[in-house]
Amino acid sequence: TRMVASVETGSVANQACVFPDSGLLMIAQDSPRIGLFFIPALGMAPRWCAYLEGLIEELEEAPATSVFDDYQFVTRAQLRELGAEHLVGTGMLRAYMHGFFMDSRLYRSLREVATPFAIEEMRKRRVQERMDASRKMRIEASKRPGGVNSALEESLNKALNEGKEEGASQKRKKAAEQAEAILSDDRFGRLFSNPD
Repeated sequence: TRMVASVETGSVANQACVFPDSGLLMIAQDSPRIGLFFIPALGMAPRWCAYLEGLIEELEEAPATSVFDDYQFVTRAQLRELGAEHLVGTGMLRAYMHGFFMDSRLYRSLREVATPFAIEEMRKRRVQERMDASRKMRIEASKRPGGVNSALEESLNKALNEGKEEGASQKRKKAAEQAEAILSDDRFGRLFSNPD
């Protein structure tokens, strides 16, 4: 036998019975009501109370709250930025490792006082990001390199840009060095301008 659950009743338990082929536990106790408990580890819910399975699935999906959900962790530097160093040693801060736990409502109010224009700045940033995104969606006029050997010049510029990118392979870096040498060398300057 193994322990599957621990059940606490409001009064003295006289007898326990498990409904056949299910996880429903009924406990007779010194009270007018019978204690009913559903233990999924024992089995499925009976057909006549199948809604218990749905409840269990919802409970499994719900995130578990911890003791520190209502608290915000702050370091001494953050306290200095918030102007709340005077709270050290009071009941409003709880020392923990290299910082403190503070009630999240207090943290939000201190942050609002310390940075009153943060919301406006955030809105401006979002508007700017949206404008930048809409600019990227516009069709840009294609810049066709004119002159002689434009295809060669374009491929050399492409190789040069690909080689300068972060994380480029050794092969691309070497090709970029060669392309840069050709493009910067005066001897090859006429290759892109002189039709002969």
